[in-house]
Parts: sequence; C-alpha cells; structure tokens
Amino acid sequence: MKTILAFPAILFLFTAVSCAETPAAPVLPQEQTVIKQTTPQPETNPLLTEDDYINEALKMLGLEQKDTEFKKDHRDDPYRLQMVQDSLHKPLELPKVCESINEKWKSANTITDALNIQIEQLGKWWDCAGTPVLDGPAPAFDMATLAGCPEELKVPLARLLGSMTEARKYMDAAFGKLSPDERKYLIANVLPDMILDGDSVKDDFQIEAEKVELTMLPPEKNIPEIQGRDEIYPEQVEGLKLTLKIEYPYMHIAALKVAGELDNFMAAVRQIDFSTMPTVQAPAEAVAGEVLFYAETSQGIIIIGNKGENTYYKDTALIVDIGGNDRYLARAGGAIGATDSAVSICLDLSGDDYYTCTKKFSQAGGLFGIGFLADLAGKDIYEAGHFTQGCGVFGIGILWDRGEGDDYYSADHLCQGAGGWGTGILYDEAGDSRYFSRTFSQGLGMTLGAGALIDDSGDDYYIAAATIMNDRPYSMSQGFGQGQRPIASGGIGTLIDSQGNDHYTAFFYAQGCAYWYGLGILMDNAGNDRYDAQVYAQGCGIHLSSGVLMEGGGSDFYNCTFGGNAQGAAHDWAVGLLLDKNGSDVYAGRGNNQGSAITNAFALFIDSEGDDIYQTTKGGGQGYGGAARDSYSIGLFLDLGGNDFYSEEYMNPGSGNGNGRRWIKGEKGAGIDEGGKMKNEE
Repeated sequence: MKTILAFPAILFLFTAVSCAETPAAPVLPQEQTVIKQTTPQPETNPLLTEDDYINEALKMLGLEQKDTEFKKDHRDDPYRLQMVQDSLHKPLELPKVCESINEKWKSANTITDALNIQIEQLGKWWDCAGTPVLDGPAPAFDMATLAGCPEELKVPLARLLGSMTEARKYMDAAFGKLSPDERKYLIANVLPDMILDGDSVKDDFQIEAEKVELTMLPPEKNIPEIQGRDEIYPEQVEGLKLTLKIEYPYMHIAALKVAGELDNFMAAVRQIDFSTMPTVQAPAEAVAGEVLFYAETSQGIIIIGNKGENTYYKDTALIVDIGGNDRYLARAGGAIGATDSAVSICLDLSGDDYYTCTKKFSQAGGLFGIGFLADLAGKDIYEAGHFTQGCGVFGIGILWDRGEGDDYYSADHLCQGAGGWGTGILYDEAGDSRYFSRTFSQGLGMTLGAGALIDDSGDDYYIAAATIMNDRPYSMSQGFGQGQRPIASGGIGTLIDSQGNDHYTAFFYAQGCAYWYGLGILMDNAGNDRYDAQVYAQGCGIHLSSGVLMEGGGSDFYNCTFGGNAQGAAHDWAVGLLLDKNGSDVYAGRGNNQGSAITNAFALFIDSEGDDIYQTTKGGGQGYGGAARDSYSIGLFLDLGGNDFYSEEYMNPGSGNGNGRRWIKGEKGAGIDEGGKMKNEE
C-alpha cells in the first residue's frame, strides 16, 4: 500500500498533521485554566430542541454555533468533493445532510433512482448537466442478433441491448483521453494501492489477460511499502493525475441510459408468460440447462435461461434467467470495459441462486465499464473476491437483490458497495442478510467515488474481518470515507439499514468513520442494534475528515474499548458525530470518546432519550475539548432524557459527569445530562 498506509504507530492518538500554514481556528489565551463545573444554574427559558441544547452547551463555553465552523482543511489537492468540504466547514449541518440522503434512499424504487442518489453526492465531477452532446450516431444495434429470440421478448430486449450499444459510445468518450498504456498504468499502480496487501497479489492481478494485455505490471518506481506520514512521491502524484483525464459525466450518462432501460425491462418481463416458449441448443461450455435464447455478438454473449436449473460458466454481456435454482460461476454482471463488453448485465427473476467467482470485478463490478446484477426473488448466496458485489473503480457497479429471502454475501476487498473514481452500490430489500468482507467494504468511498450498502429490512449481520498490517487489523468499512494521504482527498461511504435488530462488527476504522478528506456515514433507522469495534469507529473523523453514526431507534449497545477515538469523537482538524434518537442504550468506550475532540477538531454526541449506561476509562471523554497548536477543539456531550449511569461518577468522582449534571472538560468541552425527558416531551 503506497499512499493510504501512512498510519500512526500508537494506538490511542495520532500525532498531529504538520501544516505549514497557521490554522484559522480561534486562538487560546496564553494562560487559561481548565474548568470543571457541575450543575450550573440553567437558564430560565426552557430548552425545546436538540439545537437549543447545542446552543446551551456552546454558551457554557462562551461559544456560538459559528465557532464550530473554524477552518479544518489545511491541504489542497484537485480531488476534493464539495460535500466533504462542507461537512468540515459546517458540521452542525451534517445531520440534516445525512437525513436528506436517508429520505432519498427510502423513496428509491429503481436502479435509476439509486444511481442518481450516488452520483449527486459526487457533485461537479459527475454532473452531466451541460455536458456536450456527442456528435455522430451511436453504433446501430443489429436486430439480426435477435433472430430466433421469442417474439414476446424481442422488443424489450432490443431496447435494452440498444441502450448497451449506445452506452459504449459514451464510455469510449469518458476514457477517450487515456491511452492504452495509461489504462495499464492505472491498473498496475492504482488498483493494488486500493488493497492493503496489494503487493502480495500483483503477480496474480490479471484483468482478462486472454483478451487484452492488462496484466499487473510492476510499478515503474520502487515505492517504499510504508511511506513517511506526509512524504509525497512525485511519481504517485503524476500517476494519479491520469484520473483527471476521465470525463466522468459521460460515464454517468452511459449508466443512466442502461439503467433506465433495465428498469423498463424488469417491469416488462414480469408480464410475460414463458411457459410455452421453445428451448434452443447452447454450447455446453457456456451454459448447462434449458435455454430460450443464445447468441454470440460483438458486445459479448447473450443468454436467456429457462425456468429450470441452469449453470452459467462464461462471462457474458447479458444473462436473463427466468427461474430455477441457478449457479453463476463467472462474473455475473461484471464489466471490464477494455474487453468486448463496456456493459454487463445479469438478471435473475426467481429461485434460490448461488453466485461464486474468484475473478476480480465480478458480481456487479465495473472497471472502465458498467456492471449490473439484479436478483428479484429467492434466498441467494454471493461469494466473490476483490472489487465485487457492487464495486465501481473507474466505472460503476450496482447489485440489487429485491427478493424477500435471507441472503448471504461474502467477499474480500473493495466490495459490497464500494467506489473509487466511480460508484458502487449493494442494495438488499428484504430478509435476514449476512455480509462478510475483509477491508474497504460495506459502504466505502475512495477518491472521486461513492459507495453505498443499503439494507431495507431484516435482522442483519455485518462483519468486516480486516486485514492485518503493522500488527493492526484494518477494516475501513461500514460507512467509511477513505483518502490517499497526503496526495488525494477521499470519497463518501454510506451504510443505511432501515429496520431490524442488527449487529455490526469491525476492528480499526469503521461504522461511520473517515480518514483524510473523506466522509463516512452509518445510519440505522430502527431496531435493537449492537456495534462492536476496536478503535477509530462509531461516528469518528480522523485527520481532516468527517464520520457520522446516526441511530433512529431501539435500545442499542456500542462497544469500542480497545482504543480511543470513537462514539462521536474527532482528531486532527476533523469532525465526529454520534446521534441516538431513543431507547435505553449502553456505551462502552475508552479515552477520547463519547463527544470528545482533540487536536483542533469538533465532536458531538447526542442521546435524546432513554435510561442509558456510559462506561469509559477514568477521565475519558464525555464532552472533552482538548487544546493543541495554540487553538482549541470543541467536544459536546448531550444526554437529553432518562435516568443514566456514568462509570465516571464512581471511578473519578471529581469529574463532574453524572445524571442530571452539567460539566466542562478540557479547554472547550461541555456536557449536559438532563436527568429526565426533554422539555418538549413533558
């Protein structure tokens, strides 16, 4: 890992980013006493809303909301997303931004809806408004391709295939400024850097080598395995500049054209009676089982499987399977744009299906291409490796499981809703789902990219098992925004679970967390949920980034006791938020946690109601704002209802923390526990 492994060597606190410029945060007086205050007299006016309590806590510190907007971006690069920038500048607006995203996903009914939600987050980079219309006609779709196709399918199938043909034109325009050698360079140097143990897989990292010469080449320069924290290597900077030659709006247009026709096709085929359609012969090396249509075209193989059990062996441009318990042993909607198919689609209408493939960019993976996998019914199993299950890198990948069955997903790195210089989405509508991965997954956004994992219902289990580097298990998943320190800003990673009693397990960096100008968001809207992590997690921003965890309801358990920086915490010009709306919750942490900010950061913790338990190490967190670099951090802790237990009351009686109390910690840290219901609920 060349640019993203510049991590610290100590567990609890990162050392500060050394910035040449003077920070624009408010400057502390030369001598200021740390104040610890308990139960000051409240204002006579009643506090009505969470915003009122934020203002009250800031007032305790002699601050206003505008004081949270101090400068936090101290490094420039050409890859900055406006949404990330705004999250740092206006942290108190961030919950509203997240709620807006949440509402949009609640109303998403089509693949087109999902695509637009993600692309909107990427701002000007992907905005196709004002993009010049391409001159000349798109390559004509040859209707002769469909000779022998059942008549009922010809029209909707022709429209879908026509959109794929037209999309190729726009994908060619998107990457037209990149030479073949430049594409090879990106594959050889950028893709391994996106995997923590990338050097170990370089020799095996081949992208359809039998079709195009895109094997993993050794880097042109010998870059050390682990860089100095802020050391810049010119060859890496110049290599990444190749990504600025990509015309991202054309990729957006291409994906929209296909997504719209795919949405129409899915609606159309549900109305067709397939029972009387004749079957045809197909090559045994391509597919086993009854087939209604088979063709080898300039775009790739097209297969329509019948209702019985089928096994698909080859990569294809399009598979439509009518029903049955099927097996997919190839990419299944994985698109490698440098090969014949700029677009690949796999659509399974029903059945309990098994998807397994060790190839990279399988199961809705897109590399210089667009991959779609839609499974409309059944209990399904998805097993894959790197860059899979809704992953877009210089491309777009969308996996949508619309069935009510209990599904199982297992993959490795860059998977399950991951995007870098592209977008990836995994959407599961129903059932008790299981998500297993290692690193960079489950809602991961890298540079100029956005990734989302959306689960609508069911009691779900998420685990990011991590990759061990420097004796540390890095998960970097479950709503994680990742930049490439110090040369490229990160993207936007989102995980939203709407219903059910869910369990999230990860290690370092996860669960609404971000690193280096990224934005990580985890929102769980309902249910009694459990969050387990080790450090840098659960609404945590690290090094000029923003992390958010928002819990909508239920009695939840938050556990992050290995190291600090968790549960609404921020470090080093960063923003960290944890907001829990209701339920009797348990928070177990240590060190810098539960509304604590250090090294010129902003942290906010709000538990709106319920009888809660707060466990932390002696003197740890709970409304702490530390001073550094001649300026301060702001940490706010707000418990707005219920009778609560604080371990600090027993381990550190002089701290001032406790039920029904108010306190000040550090230079600019404040806590309020109302010891009962919010005023507007009485």
